Amino acid sequence: MQKKFYERTQGVYVIDTDEKRIKALKWTKIEDVWGIGFRLTKKMQAKGILTAYDFILPHNDWFIRKEMGVVGMRLKLELQGKSVLVIDEPKTKKSIAVTRSFEREITDFNELKERVVTFASVCSEKLRKQNSCCQVVILYLQKDKYKSNGAKYSFYQLETLPFASNTLFSISDLAIQMLKKCYQKGELYKKAGVIVTDIIPSNQRQFHLFEDENPKFQKLMEVIDTYHDKVGERKIRLASQDLKRTWKMKQKYLSKRYTTNFNELIEVQCK
Repeated sequence: MQKKFYERTQGVYVIDTDEKRIKALKWTKIEDVWGIGFRLTKKMQAKGILTAYDFILPHNDWFIRKEMGVVGMRLKLELQGKSVLVIDEPKTKKSIAVTRSFEREITDFNELKERVVTFASVCSEKLRKQNSCCQVVILYLQKDKYKSNGAKYSFYQLETLPFASNTLFSISDLAIQMLKKCYQKGELYKKAGVIVTDIIPSNQRQFHLFEDENPKFQKLMEVIDTYHDKVGERKIRLASQDLKRTWKMKQKYLSKRYTTNFNELIEVQCK
């Protein structure tokens, strides 16, 4: 429209009222309406439908339905400013999983603990973003199956929280407890993950009669989330987490970032 009616719109035309919408429809010839080709244009013009405004008039419904079917009636509704496509609202997930392969095999408990706490942190963050809490936490560990010699190489541990929660502290503490049960000293682990399930809306959370979460945890999470929304990165972390990066994945064959990293520019040798 900006190109066809530049002298009227000066390159910009905001259709924010019915009056402007009707004016734009009267400007637009029927052949310029999306979905109406050469053959349909001839039929429309023979019927007296010369502009997009003529197209939406009630007495043309029978003709549009006959020539274009459901597609034509939807097009008419759209030109009338009515939505014909229903936008699905995002649904609350039934479970959230954060699993990653390590950049190298890990045998040290503290290194493994740091990864598990980081995964628990991301799970709790996703829960809060969808205003949910979880009641069950699952820990997943995996060794190198090619070095297992037929022995079991993947392990799951499931625990139920005494109260529904979405805070990093409660979820990570439970994940660490499960890690202590699953961890085998001297073994090499190549992958781990934290899964939260039995998810319920935060406003349906039931309080425990004898045990409940520290109310300070929730307030602290709100402060951290507000800060992260502003800076856009996970700057605030637990002391047990790596402060430099969240993900430590095997990226040996990662493509060079020629256009975004000065240190990875292509080097050319001149002879």
